[in-house]
Amino acid sequence: AEAEREYLAALQLGFSVSPRVDLADLYRSLGREAEAELLLRQTISMAPSAAAPFHALGLALVRTKRYGEALDALA
Repeated sequence: AEAEREYLAALQLGFSVSPRVDLADLYRSLGREAEAELLLRQTISMAPSAAAPFHALGLALVRTKRYGEALDALA
């Protein structure tokens, strides 16, 4: 819970890809895959040239066995 609060506080300071991807990874580790996916998709829409959220989204999609979508994200 403390880590989530800290990440959310970092997001309030301004847009940055890294804390958003890290927060999505925290959500994943807590079994909150849907929230992680939503956050990654939002990050991609805000920073379409950043590779990290595409990579993280691709891995998230593989974990949920959505292989076609995963290949698109990883491409």
